Amino acid sequence: CPSSKTPLTDKEQIRQEVEAATAKEKAEYSPTAAPHVASIESCPDACAFIDMDLPQREWLIENLLCSGQLAMFYAKAGVGKTWLALGIAKAVSSGSTLFSGPTGKYQCAQAGVLYIDGEMPAIEMQQRLRSLDIPMGPSPLKLLSSELLSIEEKPIPNITTGEWRDSIKTFLRNHPE
Repeated sequence: CPSSKTPLTDKEQIRQEVEAATAKEKAEYSPTAAPHVASIESCPDACAFIDMDLPQREWLIENLLCSGQLAMFYAKAGVGKTWLALGIAKAVSSGSTLFSGPTGKYQCAQAGVLYIDGEMPAIEMQQRLRSLDIPMGPSPLKLLSSELLSIEEKPIPNITTGEWRDSIKTFLRNHPE
């Protein structure tokens, strides 16, 4: 049977296909994706980004580690990762130098430090901190020990969750030193 409808023009057909594709795409967005899509769509292009007046980051450890920078140590067990991290935490929290010796030293800006430990027995961490001669009294170096929290029947840090990351960020904003 011949169709009683008049055939669509190419322009009308293209418009309908675009509308159908747009409706399908919108239906595929999860309810939580919409704000993120808007953020992505509003991002600047490379030229606009280059021209932005951005605040300079401050060195926590001169020429080594900036404020807000993420650092990670990776090595076999027993080579000194925790000692290195604790040494850095002490130097930054006290504003002292790190690695002074024949090859030089790194000057640290004084800043509050939150050390998050997820595996070391609390008694061993306590012994290590004592050996570093952490001054007694209030300290800008805070230690979040998973074992100690577990003993106290408090939630254990899980930095893979947004809730814990948000909690840590909030704490750091509220306790800059």
